[in-house]
Amino acid sequence: MNPRRQLAVLAILWLASCGTAHAGIIHHNFNFSSTGSGSFDYDDASRSINALVFDFGAFGDMSPMNLGAFLTPLVFGAPPGATVAREHTFFALSGGSAHSLRLSSDGSWCVRPNAARCGARDLASGTYRIAPAAPPDVIAVAEPDMLMLFGLGLLALGAVRLRAGGSRP
Repeated sequence: MNPRRQLAVLAILWLASCGTAHAGIIHHNFNFSSTGSGSFDYDDASRSINALVFDFGAFGDMSPMNLGAFLTPLVFGAPPGATVAREHTFFALSGGSAHSLRLSSDGSWCVRPNAARCGARDLASGTYRIAPAAPPDVIAVAEPDMLMLFGLGLLALGAVRLRAGGSRP
């Protein structure tokens, strides 16, 4: 192969690898219309959720929990959407006056004194959205940097071979 063509192919491969490596952990927040907060970290590489937490003050909170690659797409979608994917998703609360939090796929939520679905005995309710945090909270993984360094090494090797005047080592 022509050395100049080989260098061009290496440059294209390097650029393609830098643009497609997006593995990382992205922090998401629950935006509730009234009381309450929640968040989780979505791992793009494993398609799983880590450190899922909720805090509803006097109603209670939920200790951090993880969802593996099987449950994450069923409950939240993969990648997570603006609402849960599964209707009437249940999360137990502790340390307060409520029993559970229910999230619906239509963007509504309620805090309940029991495990029943949302209705007349809700202690609190409203709407919610799930959104990725602003860029400063995105936790980068070194994979894109490693691919970039590998690509730069290939380009340097190609340039040295081109300068030496041959296409074979």
